[in-house]
Amino acid sequence: MIGVKKSTSLDVIRDFSSAIGEQTKQNVRELVECDFSTTGLVELTVSQLALMDAMQPYFNYHMCVCGIPKITLTGTVEDWKKVRAKAAALAAYDLDWWLQELLPILDHFVTAREGRPDVSFWRRICRQDGGTITGNAYNKVPDFISGWLSVFFPYNKQNKRRDLRWDAPKPRPWARNSGVVPRDPEASKDQSAEFGLRIYNSDLPSGMSSAPVEISSPGGKLRMRLLGGFVGVQQDPETLTLRPALSWCAAECVAVTPKDSGSSAPGKSQKRRKLS
Repeated sequence: MIGVKKSTSLDVIRDFSSAIGEQTKQNVRELVECDFSTTGLVELTVSQLALMDAMQPYFNYHMCVCGIPKITLTGTVEDWKKVRAKAAALAAYDLDWWLQELLPILDHFVTAREGRPDVSFWRRICRQDGGTITGNAYNKVPDFISGWLSVFFPYNKQNKRRDLRWDAPKPRPWARNSGVVPRDPEASKDQSAEFGLRIYNSDLPSGMSSAPVEISSPGGKLRMRLLGGFVGVQQDPETLTLRPALSWCAAECVAVTPKDSGSSAPGKSQKRRKLS
């Protein structure tokens, strides 16, 4: 097994390549890695990944991470109070069952931005866990999360209402692994408990919103769908911190000619084309 402890993907790939070079003979690393006058960072990284690929029969790759080392709340205290007030206003739409869990969390955001963070609360933001058993092997690949982060998903991917309770620590379901992975008696309470009901990765909603729009023009009508929301994360090249990336696009459209614009039945199959 080759293990590394680094904070960026490029560091990890570089160190895996170095470790392979140390544990192989006949200059295998130098043979595979690009070292030409035209080699840039991208070309070098791709060649190092090719080396890792070729060495898979001989090594397992393991990387250590530390979770979330720190969190920065942008905006002002008034911004976070406004977020809290906007959320509270949703009570008019029969969402009290959600707000009774959400508002206490937003209160923590306000106090943290005021400079009074509750560290124990922030340590319970998210816990990835789960796994599957195949024969006698336990595959420890997280397939669900618990923690107060899950409260921000009141509905699952199927638009079904979720039960939300995050504040009471509960023992982790160690019986799931049939004893293949023994419980660590030294694990702290935070490490050995789930906080609130879990949500499985497969049930997480996409984080995207969409709306159909019809555009009228002299040549006919154009039906299109606008999408926007969370499309990924952005990393600061200097601090290496991550932040959500928001964007929007026109994903698809349906051309409707004047002749059939008034006769198209709902659900009728129509020709579609992508917008660039």
